[in-house]
Amino acid sequence: MLAFCQEHGPFLQENTSEKFHKNPYSWNNEANVLYIEQPAGVGYSTCDWKNHPEDCTFNDDSSSKDNLEVILQWYEKYQEFKTNELYITGESYGGIYVPFAANQLYHYNQANLHSGKFKPNFKGFLVGNGVTNWKYDT
Repeated sequence: MLAFCQEHGPFLQENTSEKFHKNPYSWNNEANVLYIEQPAGVGYSTCDWKNHPEDCTFNDDSSSKDNLEVILQWYEKYQEFKTNELYITGESYGGIYVPFAANQLYHYNQANLHSGKFKPNFKGFLVGNGVTNWKYDT
């Protein structure tokens, strides 16, 4: 939410103010932006701990598989974006999960080169101030 509200969203709020104003440099002026809360159960995302606790257990690899599934299902629902270029971005722990998600997407596209299945137009990834080593960066 900090990134959305303070860094690249359509509105800004100064640290000491209760009022929002338009962000003239908002990312959505130049691109379509999709935020994915992950892993399941953090932030505003949900997880059914009572009935499906197995879906609430995760690691970097399982989260990357979930992210791939979210991306593919999103394109299925919003097909008008299928020809757009796709970049995956993140910051902080994104230094771990962004490359994991990019790897999943790359291998999905490679596995389906000649299958006729939809393949996102994946161009690359960006990480800002990323954690890249758990021992030294946390």
